[in-house]
Amino acid sequence: MSTVIARAGGDPLASISYWSCVKHPWRFIQLARDWFHYLEDPGYTSGTIHWLDQTCSGWGHVACLTADADLAGYTNVIGDRAVDLYAAVGKLVVQRIKWKCEFGELPERHAKALEWWRSHSIPRSLWKKVVMPVVYGRSYMSLAETIRMYIRDEIDDFLTEEGLRVMDLSIVLASITHQVVIEALPGVRDLSRWLTKVANMQIDAGMRPYWFTPNGLAVESWASDTTKEEVELQLGRRTIKVALRDNTGAKPHKRKTSRKLVPDYVHSMDGAFLQRFVHHWDTYKHPLSTVHDCFGTTLQHIDTLSHELNDQWHRFYSVDWLTRHQGVVEMVLGREVAAPPIVGTLDRGRIGENPFLFC
Repeated sequence: MSTVIARAGGDPLASISYWSCVKHPWRFIQLARDWFHYLEDPGYTSGTIHWLDQTCSGWGHVACLTADADLAGYTNVIGDRAVDLYAAVGKLVVQRIKWKCEFGELPERHAKALEWWRSHSIPRSLWKKVVMPVVYGRSYMSLAETIRMYIRDEIDDFLTEEGLRVMDLSIVLASITHQVVIEALPGVRDLSRWLTKVANMQIDAGMRPYWFTPNGLAVESWASDTTKEEVELQLGRRTIKVALRDNTGAKPHKRKTSRKLVPDYVHSMDGAFLQRFVHHWDTYKHPLSTVHDCFGTTLQHIDTLSHELNDQWHRFYSVDWLTRHQGVVEMVLGREVAAPPIVGTLDRGRIGENPFLFC
């Protein structure tokens, strides 16, 4: 396809019917233009950004924070081959479905729903949508809704040939998936419980829950009750309603705060690593573009970027940040704080060894 691709790169407008229907049209045409210029001049230097995306970044943070070797292996923090956490969880769910179909004593409608899932090939994209948000506070209801939206696109008229509704199918799969995630990935739940205990101690001491990022930035994470005031404005024959929520002077609410802690903590670590890496990369004077956990540079520097990302990730998590947070809170409050949920099976010297951590 070299000639066709080069033709599209040389005159994109004349070939728009060819490239506009590909999966990522603008990325494709960018590559096509590079290919066209390379064929014209083998000495051509591309300015196209090539991206390296961290594998399961949220779960990778949890693995390193809790020193969990198993989770680190599934998020490509350690090891020497590419492993897929989302597909692994999906495999466990499918095994659980098969077991229930064979040995479970279930109501007829429930059993039919399980048989439907057993015969259905579930794509990785759904497992990613289901597992990835767990780190960021996904609820059971949002899990069921994600599955429902997927099934809606798979079934016509919201009803299977067996008379099963989309809602029936989504609830069955959501229930099993929720249980498997709790059993297979307890790190987030343990981290949430510990951060909640520490936050409650800070609230009881009259403080807003906070921690320091590895770069020394103080991050507050808290939620409070709000009061709602409504105003109605009569403009001719129209009525405009204005609602205002205010939390001025309100104290942190423990239950609401607990829902925010893990997402905010993980995002703060994401931001700290990005800031530290950008500062480090500046020593090379190479181009760099960043989007959350994605880092991009030009083609001739991509190998350097890959090596440095792994090296900096290793340096970033050579420190036990949860234990350090425990020490800071103990010093400020003047009392003992429960130990963080450190699994302790991860050798921090191995962090960043997997070449597929950023790929």
